[in-house]
Amino acid sequence: MNFSRLLRGIGSAMLLSFSLVICTAESNAQEATPSSVGDTLPVEVKSEMSQPLTWQLPYDITSPSVVNTQSLQWAFDVFSWQSFIALNWPANSDGTPNAGMQIGVKDAVTVWEKWLHTSDIFLPDGSQPKAWGSSPDLVAYCQNKLPKNDAAKILQQAKKISDFLILSTEPMDTGPVIDQNGKYLQYEINLNEVMYNYIVSNELYNVEGQEAFAKMGKQVDFWSGSNKDKQVGTIMAKGAWKILGKGDDHSRFHTVEAIVFSNPGESGDGMCRLETVGLVGFHVATKTKSAPQWVWSSFEQVDNAPEEQDGKVPADACDKGKHYNFYNCDEYGSPTNQMAKQPWNLDTPGQTPTQVSRVVPLTKETKWLNQQYQEKLRQVNPDSPWQYYMLLSTQWPTKPGDPTSFQNPDPKGSPAPMVLANTTLETFTQGFVPQIGTSCMDCHFSATNSVGKWTDFTYTLGMAHKKSKGEKK
Repeated sequence: MNFSRLLRGIGSAMLLSFSLVICTAESNAQEATPSSVGDTLPVEVKSEMSQPLTWQLPYDITSPSVVNTQSLQWAFDVFSWQSFIALNWPANSDGTPNAGMQIGVKDAVTVWEKWLHTSDIFLPDGSQPKAWGSSPDLVAYCQNKLPKNDAAKILQQAKKISDFLILSTEPMDTGPVIDQNGKYLQYEINLNEVMYNYIVSNELYNVEGQEAFAKMGKQVDFWSGSNKDKQVGTIMAKGAWKILGKGDDHSRFHTVEAIVFSNPGESGDGMCRLETVGLVGFHVATKTKSAPQWVWSSFEQVDNAPEEQDGKVPADACDKGKHYNFYNCDEYGSPTNQMAKQPWNLDTPGQTPTQVSRVVPLTKETKWLNQQYQEKLRQVNPDSPWQYYMLLSTQWPTKPGDPTSFQNPDPKGSPAPMVLANTTLETFTQGFVPQIGTSCMDCHFSATNSVGKWTDFTYTLGMAHKKSKGEKK
């Protein structure tokens, strides 16, 4: 079956169906579902779900034999959960998955955390990136300020996106998220080896290389995952990390030791501390043959924020002493998803927490699927921290044509669902209207590099710098 052609043929009908089913909370409430939500599972997807948890990344989705809106959403959502499990599998010292361990038997450094961070690829002097598999360097400001800890993660982003994205898409105007202990969320963006190799082989890690690439008439086209070729595609992983403190139950988080760093003169007076951080948001973008506009998978820790109903946080959201990472029940009824007032200073303690709520509810189907995978993780270890994570949804192209073709009337691929936002990564831009801040594909389609050229749905190439005078080609 030519899956991409089939999707293009039914794209309009599917998108209309998705608009009715997902675009509003009201439609979710009125939608008729079978007594068991899982009854709508395609046979192929059910077979995928019956397999043991594995470290093997999926190459692409398993195409259902009966194609409709819900069957395809099931397929992409299962792909997302398979990816989440494989990426968060315990890693060997060289970054490969430890096939001799099971996810969650004990908390350990994961596969995606061993990938190179964007700051290790797009260096300030435009020089060649660090070798794949190398460890991050301790920033100069932190030298001699901390005991040596080779295992510690280095976090130096207090906003999800780079200054480049803020400047190029000012309407998003996103800022820091401050937890209930007055601490800023920290972020990282890591790229898999497939993406790293494409960037290095085409010298897209500096401005001069990008200029030369464009002069040769080339266009960025990252490598795609393929079931036929058994090839993993290009993957970007974004993590949001909370500094754990008062009121936080460490057993409900994947935790690591991290060096939290702010550069003096840029975001405050300068800070370098070793902290225990917990993963609260996880966003994965994967390019596959069936999804040239990429597959966008978004996960959160289950305690992040209450889910709105009819446009407000329900009164029972704070029953039984419920604790949220980013919502204070003592402030029930106060406005949510409001940016902190400037100036933003990472180093100032005790800042006013961000009151966060989830604007777009999860569908019944997604909640059911989450329960199935959470139970699988509990079966490995009843105390596994991974049982406390949930899929929000998966955005995918219903019209997966060539996004670079002038003959393609919808290069964004008509995304379904039409909106997708993570409370830790798109806190202040959540909503029901598809736009740059509420839709992964709408946002990333606009991405350009450091010389203004289209970059195949990634803003990372906009982090490239010019080569310093001492750096030779």
